[in-house]
Amino acid sequence: MPAKISFMGKWSDSSPLYGYSRTDIKLLKSEKGLDKISRTLSRYDFNICFDRHRDYRNNLFHGIEDTTRYQGFVDCDKINIVYTNNVGTERVPLTAWVLMHRLSHSLVMGRHYRQYFDGFVKKTKDIIASYNIRQEYYTALGNEVKYLFYQIGKMRSCRQRNLVTPYEFFHEGFAQYIITGNFEFKPCPQSFKYYRGGIFNNGYAYSKEFEHTQYLVDDLENYLISIYQDMIECCFGSINGL
Repeated sequence: MPAKISFMGKWSDSSPLYGYSRTDIKLLKSEKGLDKISRTLSRYDFNICFDRHRDYRNNLFHGIEDTTRYQGFVDCDKINIVYTNNVGTERVPLTAWVLMHRLSHSLVMGRHYRQYFDGFVKKTKDIIASYNIRQEYYTALGNEVKYLFYQIGKMRSCRQRNLVTPYEFFHEGFAQYIITGNFEFKPCPQSFKYYRGGIFNNGYAYSKEFEHTQYLVDDLENYLISIYQDMIECCFGSINGL
């Protein structure tokens, strides 16, 4: 079923932007643009509200904490999402993909979903550790992880090699799963080049125990599929806002 989309707040041409770009507002006022978002998000029962008001800054880092304003909007049989801004992604068109990417960011702010994200980081570190990369380089997810994701990820951000950070792969994967109903990796490489900047900071990763590396990659793929489904199922009936 196509997503249901509604509006709250001030959407007249003379109103302040309140966290949206002019491009965002133009798209949201376009029947064609809204129809495309609605049809793209048809795999689940979404109930989406775009709210434009002066207090949007209160939601930038912690999501919507006071949901009193939106009680009349809630449909207990749907996934209710309130967007109060598009801060941070103003240069990216407000597509259905961006909306789901941002929903993932909002969900991992919560304690329960944060555990899922931490699990993703740990499993990714285990994969990188199976390649011949010095340990001090993968205490955090560095550029070498982005280049691994560029090898195995199927979404556009991996094909075009423009992940801002390796952590963004988690949210891109969520968007892919929700929109397409599918998430899978390309075949795992036994070796790949990576770049950190500077002639002495580039490298060539190679796995000597490739079967073990493949097992770890398959394990991460199955883990992400499981938690993405759990994340979206837990959204039914509640207000998820950002």
